[in-house]
Parts: sequence; C-alpha cells; structure tokens
Amino acid sequence: MIKMEKKYIADLVEGEQISNAFYVSFKRPVRKYANGYMFEVRVGDRTGEMMVKYFGPNNQEAVQVIHDSIRDNDVVLVTGHVKTNPYNNQLEIVADPHDKRGIKKIGPNDYELEWFVPRSEKDIEGMYAELMDFARSVEDSDLRRLLLYFFEDEVFAKRFKVCPAAIKQHGNVVGGLVEHTLAIVQTCHSLSNSYPELERDLLITGAMLHDIGKIDVYEVTTNIHATDPGRLMDHLYLGAEMVRKAISSMEGFPEVLGWKVVHIVLSSHNKREYGSPIEPMFPEALAVSVVDDLEARLDKMIRLMKKTNTEDDWTYREDVGSIYLKDSKARKNVSPGP
Repeated sequence: MIKMEKKYIADLVEGEQISNAFYVSFKRPVRKYANGYMFEVRVGDRTGEMMVKYFGPNNQEAVQVIHDSIRDNDVVLVTGHVKTNPYNNQLEIVADPHDKRGIKKIGPNDYELEWFVPRSEKDIEGMYAELMDFARSVEDSDLRRLLLYFFEDEVFAKRFKVCPAAIKQHGNVVGGLVEHTLAIVQTCHSLSNSYPELERDLLITGAMLHDIGKIDVYEVTTNIHATDPGRLMDHLYLGAEMVRKAISSMEGFPEVLGWKVVHIVLSSHNKREYGSPIEPMFPEALAVSVVDDLEARLDKMIRLMKKTNTEDDWTYREDVGSIYLKDSKARKNVSPGP
C-alpha cells in the first residue's frame, strides 16, 4: 500500500513538485519528441482535471509499454512538477523518467474513492428513509405497491443511494439522485397542498419514479460516467421501461393509472428539445417536469455560488449566466486576498 496525503488539482501551483494519485480521463498516442518518445494523459480528481506529459527515453517500445499499461478510469501515481503550458496558459504536470519522475498505475488499496468522486453533504440514509416515508404515505394501494416494489428492493436501494443525478450538471455526487429526488418529492407535496385539484398520490409517485432510469445510466468508479445503455437510450426511456415492466407484473393494476405514471416519467424533461419524447399532458405530469427543472437549476446555481472563491460581487458561467453574490446566504465564505 502506498501511503500519501492527497493534494488536489485545484490546489496545485506553478513549480510545485508532486507525487500524487489521480484518475485517468483519457490518453493520447505515443509520439516522437526531440529527445525520445512521449505521450499525454488527462488526469483528474474531484476538484478538476489537467494534462500530464510523460517524456520518455529514445526507446519507443519501452514508452509504449508504459502507455499501454494505463487505461481510462485507472488510478495512477504521478510524480513530477507543475508548470504552465505557454500555448494555452493552463497548468499541467510534467512527468520525466530521466529525473526519476513518472507515471504508474496503482491499486484500490492505495487511494480513497472520495478523492475522486465527492459524496452528498447530506445524510444519504436519512434522505432515503424520508423517501420511504413518502412512499408509505401514498393512500392509493396500487401506486403504493408500485413504489414499494422498487424502493423496498435491496438491490435497487443500494444502486439508487450511490447513483449521482448527473455527470457534470446538478447533483453530480454520490447520493445525488437521492438528494435530487427527495427535493422534488418534497416540493410536489407542498404543491399538492397549494393546488388541491392535483392528485397527490399520483404526483408523489411520479416524482419518486421520474429519474429511476439513471441507475442504469450512470456508473461510479473513479469518476462518474455513462454506461453504454445509458448513452444509447437515456434515462427517460430506461426508467419508463422499468416502470412499465413492474406494472405489467402486478395483477389488477389499473390500465389508465399505469399509462399516467409512465407518461410522467417520459415527459419529465418538459419539452422535446430538452430530451422528453413527449410533453406533459395532464397537471401532475406538468408539475413534476417543472419542479424537476427548477430543482436542477437551483442546485447548479447554489453549488456554483458555494464554490466561487472571489471577493467580487458577481461571477459568470456560460451555462448559468451572471450571478449576483453580494450578501448571499449560499455564497461560500472566502478569506480576504492579499
């Protein structure tokens, strides 16, 4: 076992000597350089990614062996120094075996998964227990047994608790799907009190099931990435199929009610241009889709505000826009600059 104190990418500075663990995002082929053969690897941890350049000797076969020993999603120990690339002004790590620096694959006992994929800051087990309380509060016996079919299943529960809500947008943490789903269920519950015309049991059921397809879409290893079925079919189709198959296995489940639950799942992205194959066609479906979008956008903005390390009153990100930080409760406390 390699003992090390993790140094995160976000904390690296120009000229620093490092020997630390990172996951491999991708690698580029071996190529010639002035003094031998080299290759580049994109590495990362939970704070970001950067390039590593491995400069090897004038022995293509030897460098190729090292290159081929590393695969995407492996964890590698990188020893080298941090420098700024003059062409793009980005920090990178130079691993030079001539100076006893390099890159090598390490095993699962040599690192902590939390170095690479953060967990939800909230209690995952506690949030899941709250979801179970909502499931049991559903009075309609058919909808309640549909919810318990999934959420009382140990295998489903284990996968659901680990699953993130996304790769890089909202809830991209272990437990992110639980956190996202609970927020939507809680909001939908409040809506049912404000709008008594809404069928609460159908609303809660749709809110709890709208993203269950994500357990087949996202895989957590040293990072969050999409599975092949997830990329080919997406979570709305996969989730709708999961719900449809569960309903078909339940004797006496009302046909129209089943259609409505599946429709809520398929229409939960609200518009076709947002990924839904069909748009909401009754109030409960509309409510779930609107709340889903609201929670995702709020989560993204709040997380960005918490991470913003600046004394400025404004920040900007292309996919969010301008954000006003002054006197915000969500803003991360920052220490005064020099």
